Amino acid sequence: WEPSRLFEAYADKPDMPLGYPGPQILTLDPGAMDEFDLILELDSAFFIRGARETPKALWAIDNHVRDYADSDADYFFGGHSWGWGSDRKDFHWLPSCYDPTEHHEIPIIKKTYHMGFFGVMYQHRRELIDRLGEHGYLIAGQGVFRAEYNVAYNQCFMGMCLSARGDVPHRVFENAAQGLLVFADNQPDLAKLGMVDGEN
Repeated sequence: WEPSRLFEAYADKPDMPLGYPGPQILTLDPGAMDEFDLILELDSAFFIRGARETPKALWAIDNHVRDYADSDADYFFGGHSWGWGSDRKDFHWLPSCYDPTEHHEIPIIKKTYHMGFFGVMYQHRRELIDRLGEHGYLIAGQGVFRAEYNVAYNQCFMGMCLSARGDVPHRVFENAAQGLLVFADNQPDLAKLGMVDGEN
């Protein structure tokens, strides 16, 4: 997919080609990273390489579906308490979150839809959305970001948080902050975060 098409409505779209599958290695000139205090790698699509003395931390948000063997980070944080790297001695669990400036209730917006979902349309998500759509009024799609994302979810009573593979996605926290009832599958880390099925 081309980010120029996916993010065409946004001024701050990525200015580099993104390719899948597999990570891309971005190599910087030797010493180019020494002007920084800390380097952060926050996703699994790119790894920055080059001579450096600056410490590097990796937040492996997708450690439930892919490995991070191509990263040479000094500090390893996994987005999920299990999955790739969770058996490393230097592993630290850093779960997903939400941004209160981006994800919040907008009381003046009328709730129109029973449920909403905005994210990657994996086959199992599409199938569930189709089945639920036979019994309620749903809104779903992908390529919706920032203010539009928040406005779209604020039109819903419930948010569907069907994980890719048992992971707790950002969407769980974002939907809760938006005042939605979170409709989620069995995501083991929810219990580790203190959430009780049927109560929270």
